[in-house]
Amino acid sequence: MVRQGLQWIAAALVAVLLCNGLLWLYHDPAVWMAREGGATDAIWHPGARLVMGTEGRGIHRVDSRGYLNPEKPLAEDFVLAVGSSFTQGKEVPAGQRFTDLMNDALAESGDALAVYNVSQDGFYLPDILRCLPALVAEFPGAKTLVIETGTTAFSAEALAAPQDIPNPAARGPALLELLSPGARFWLRAKEALPVLTVAKAQLTAMADAPASEAPVPAGEETVTVVLARLRQQFPGEILILYHPSVEITRSGMAVIEEETTPAFRAACEDAGILFVDTSEAFLAAYSEAFLVPYGFFNTTLGSGHLNAHGHRLCAEALLPHLKGGAGG
Repeated sequence: MVRQGLQWIAAALVAVLLCNGLLWLYHDPAVWMAREGGATDAIWHPGARLVMGTEGRGIHRVDSRGYLNPEKPLAEDFVLAVGSSFTQGKEVPAGQRFTDLMNDALAESGDALAVYNVSQDGFYLPDILRCLPALVAEFPGAKTLVIETGTTAFSAEALAAPQDIPNPAARGPALLELLSPGARFWLRAKEALPVLTVAKAQLTAMADAPASEAPVPAGEETVTVVLARLRQQFPGEILILYHPSVEITRSGMAVIEEETTPAFRAACEDAGILFVDTSEAFLAAYSEAFLVPYGFFNTTLGSGHLNAHGHRLCAEALLPHLKGGAGG
């Protein structure tokens, strides 16, 4: 009986180790470090390796600040690109994200970054506005701010959330120094055993989430006030990159138009913010070469995150406004 129990334990350990080894190659998520008062609500563990194979295929390295960028200094006048997982672009190989393509076009040398990617999963426009003081404080040399969004419909409550107080101790290197020995050990353990992180994510996904109603989009007045405040708080040029969702129909691909977009565009214009809409570029790419901006070989065409075509189209839409050097 004891022998059989030991055999079961040994078999379970072998299965876990085998699964863990496969995850290193297929899906090895780095560890998120939550924080308060930072440019984003969380960063990846600095120096960690990240492998994405469940949607697309990408291998990335986290820099010392906790974001997915090459470990290089920032150029004198650099572009700061901030957004959600669409900006993060972990689903495509390093070098194919729209921030990478922009950097290749704008960098005067390979020794410094002309475009720096600050992004976090689920970090949308209301979150960006809330964390804006910390973003400006952490990156004071940015000449241009590119904010990515996939929608123009936000609730008034989300947009009106009070702004966080910047906390220098929440930045990547400082945040690591504050970790206790126990926290450091657990962080290393989770990175050495991605099976733990994946198992936790699966259990969380299986939990019943409470149903919630779609938020009522904020009125034009609220959007105008919020964007005017954004314009006041960042001294340089501001571009909002809008990449709408698409749908594949029998007649081809169509962009899903939002009723809030015309008013949002007008509010950007009133605030002196450039609204860069990729809708026409998405439709032209499909019309000319049947290229779809979302979806991968291992997911569903037209859904999910930006693929390499989508990232290229976003870069091409932004670059004409930035050509003159980093920040224009």
